[in-house]
Amino acid sequence: MSTLAEKLQHIESLRSRIESKGKLREEVLRKISYKFRLECNYHSNKIEGGTLTKPETRSVMVGNITVSGKPLKDIREMKGHDEVMQDMLQLGKGEKRISEKRIKDIHKQIIIPDSPDQEAEIGQWKQTGNHILNYRLEKFEFTSPEEVPESIHDLLNWLNAGLDKIHSQQKTAPNPLLLAFEFHTKYLTIHPFTDGNGRTARLLTNLVLISLGYPPFWVMEGGEKDTYNRYLADVQAYGGSPDLLYTFLAGLVERSLQITLDAIEGKEIEDVDDWAKKLQLLKSHLPSEDALKVARNEESTNYVYHNSIKVVVGALMEKLSDFDELFLTKSMIITSAATQLKLDNPADLMNKTPPFNHQIAEELTFNYDLHGYKKETGNPFSIYCRVRWKLETYFYSCSIDHIAEPNFLQKRYDEFYTPEEVSIIVGKCGEYLIQQLERNLQL
Repeated sequence: MSTLAEKLQHIESLRSRIESKGKLREEVLRKISYKFRLECNYHSNKIEGGTLTKPETRSVMVGNITVSGKPLKDIREMKGHDEVMQDMLQLGKGEKRISEKRIKDIHKQIIIPDSPDQEAEIGQWKQTGNHILNYRLEKFEFTSPEEVPESIHDLLNWLNAGLDKIHSQQKTAPNPLLLAFEFHTKYLTIHPFTDGNGRTARLLTNLVLISLGYPPFWVMEGGEKDTYNRYLADVQAYGGSPDLLYTFLAGLVERSLQITLDAIEGKEIEDVDDWAKKLQLLKSHLPSEDALKVARNEESTNYVYHNSIKVVVGALMEKLSDFDELFLTKSMIITSAATQLKLDNPADLMNKTPPFNHQIAEELTFNYDLHGYKKETGNPFSIYCRVRWKLETYFYSCSIDHIAEPNFLQKRYDEFYTPEEVSIIVGKCGEYLIQQLERNLQL
């Protein structure tokens, strides 16, 4: 096991390597910031009895205020914790002094009361004594309520004096990490609130670390939590040297620095199964019902042809026949890339084989042509209308030549035209034929 001095030396070596990389890209900064938020949010709440899983923590971080089956208190406290983390990471390195107001404000953000009595305790120093049973199952009493105001006042004076010395680069300035770790230990020994002391201690210590140019740390459930509590109890209750605790905490900062360096060097910093957790989270936000149910294939093309396209063509043949008496001849043809289907009357739609038999059509066109205007022998013009259907991988759509609304009716392969939509297509074709008549007749 490395000594405290060796840990501190390695941490400064990592910081130097990181600083040598220059200004970090925004993408890398976002990745690192998200990683730190996620780990601090999840683990700091988990070791205090929080019930949210890591995927659920992600869900709260992206704005969800409900997680199925989990207490609203846990969700709201996680949301508050994340807001504090975001504020701290955005502030970054710089001269920051810790005040009693800041401590109480953080407590208000991360603790949600269970009762009216507890509500009065939020953001206020404790009014009754508190204690823990440590790893030896022995009772340890924290600072008494009467002594808390003075103890916190003295602690902050000591901390801020140390921060001032560091920022002004005085020769007597303490080691930044040791200052943060000692503050952490002293704060937890005071235990100034009725509840939420562990979380506020870690947030405040991380605020100090970030202000001094170090990354935040987190303590994981299991072995790390046990080691953390044991070393802390040894210092608090049994007069143990703080070196073991400080070495342990230095190792946690070291881990965060290594994560930072890995991200800069393009290495993966997420958990190996984070992608699966992200997928699970993404799925939880999606509708339970599939919106897209079928792609283009021979069966779906036939289905759309018989239940949608033929309905439109039949309506066009019926309604546009009002123009027939003005022209000598008429042709109606459905074409595809492979072949064409000539139609004489609507019954042909039912009796004749589609123009893409046993093929997957990509485009169909209904050609309605009227030839030989017979009311004026000197001007036997023709008019026409083209209705095209593009059958793409997941959708089919309709367009009408010379009408500036391409693909104005897009449908999935399990959707068909409504009577209103059929009327729209017929109406647009009728209008286009009228325009051609008026133009040729110069009306």
